[in-house]
Amino acid sequence: QPRINGRFAALPAFTRLRPHIAKSNKSNDTNDMANRVVDLFWGDDAHNKNPQDFFKSFDWAMHTKDDASKRRQFLNWLHSGSIAEAWFTGLAEEVKADWTLVEEAFNARWPPVAIAVLTEDEFEEALLGCRLQDDKLGLKEVVADREVWSHIAWANKMGRLAAGAGVLNSRTYLSGVRKALPNIIKDKLAKHYEDWSAFLVDVRVIDLEYIKGRADELQKQKVLNDAFSLHIQRLKRLDSGATTTSTILNRQLSSLNLNNNNRIQTGAQYSGVRPPPNAGSKAPGRVITADARAAFRGHFNLLPHHPATDAGRLAHQAQQKAWFEANPSGVVTELTPYPLQPGTASVNSSECFKCGMIGHISGNCNSARPLLANKQRWRAICANMLRELRSAGPVNQEVQGQWGFGW
Repeated sequence: QPRINGRFAALPAFTRLRPHIAKSNKSNDTNDMANRVVDLFWGDDAHNKNPQDFFKSFDWAMHTKDDASKRRQFLNWLHSGSIAEAWFTGLAEEVKADWTLVEEAFNARWPPVAIAVLTEDEFEEALLGCRLQDDKLGLKEVVADREVWSHIAWANKMGRLAAGAGVLNSRTYLSGVRKALPNIIKDKLAKHYEDWSAFLVDVRVIDLEYIKGRADELQKQKVLNDAFSLHIQRLKRLDSGATTTSTILNRQLSSLNLNNNNRIQTGAQYSGVRPPPNAGSKAPGRVITADARAAFRGHFNLLPHHPATDAGRLAHQAQQKAWFEANPSGVVTELTPYPLQPGTASVNSSECFKCGMIGHISGNCNSARPLLANKQRWRAICANMLRELRSAGPVNQEVQGQWGFGW
């Protein structure tokens, strides 16, 4: 520092010296790699470590090292006394001398695990079976560690399924899916869409406050309906031998203070007027006549039941597409035969309605891939309408090609 008349002179602020701090040439990625912890590798299934993940972690930690360093260090990353250590020490010396050969030997010993990818037919099944429930509207779901509103999560999932089924840029199945949506969502959508992309965009942009408000109203109405149903059940339990159920219901319902401004709904709206004398009696069950059964036998097997082959699945997809175009409501009845899943049992063969196979009933079914609700309903309808024929053996429904049980 300079002196003036024997005293130190103050330097201007901009000339004062500051300590020099050397900047590291290492990137954040490098520091992250150095701090990353890699578990030692066992090489067996008991420790639930994906071999390919271990190798990637090792390669990540050693990214600045040359191949010779990787060869020398690799043994230190294998757990002592493990299958992996025994494998590496047993390699030929010429293999251990070349890192590329070590990597090839590792992949041969622990090959990459192929994930189970859904087929186009399975994507189609999932697409038709994915429903947006009323009680989920206005709520959040956790998707990929992120909270997402339920209708947006549904739209994102349907987009992936439609793309997997190969129908994203068409309107295949779109009409039936739209009709199955809750009214809260359906009321905000157009009547017609040219493709799935435009349809899903409109679902995502529906006003959230509108959805939450309508969902809250729906929940309040559900509470009223549940309370009314519970009250009816309690009244039925009061029935005695001297007093019929209908008499109790008439007396109790007439005492309820129900007016036009405070109605409780049970399917149809209750008018507030005392029920007629026979309101509590049970409606007689439907009697299936011989003519109705004969008419049903004439058309129930109009749709061929295809085998579980590539050609059979393609034909099945065409059947489903045609069915939804002809029945946009998506409701299965005795007059609307629904295509059977390829490779499953014939109808009316004492099969399980849930999975379509023989050997158990629906209540005992443990299948991880149950049939769509429409397919289950159609099998139940056939069993009811064709019950009198069961003693003669399964119905001879047309099956093309060789049977198989794959999906």
